[in-house]
Amino acid sequence: EWAETYRRARISRGLMVQLSHAGELERLSEALAAQGLTVEPVSNDRLFVRVISEDRDEATARVLRTVLSDLGIAARWG
Repeated sequence: EWAETYRRARISRGLMVQLSHAGELERLSEALAAQGLTVEPVSNDRLFVRVISEDRDEATARVLRTVLSDLGIAARWG
């Protein structure tokens, strides 16, 4: 039970990202993993994902903004 509670608490943190198409998920996941961030799909179509970090959401947002720009991915997030 502790592990599930921890997982839910951890998932409640992070930033939601809406991708334009599912093919962007792999590129985004690889680029963010290199920055120490985790990407977890939260919808079956894999267009909505949560970006999770041990850092504060503000630091995660800076990294996410840079990676999305570098990859040329237009995504809504917040």
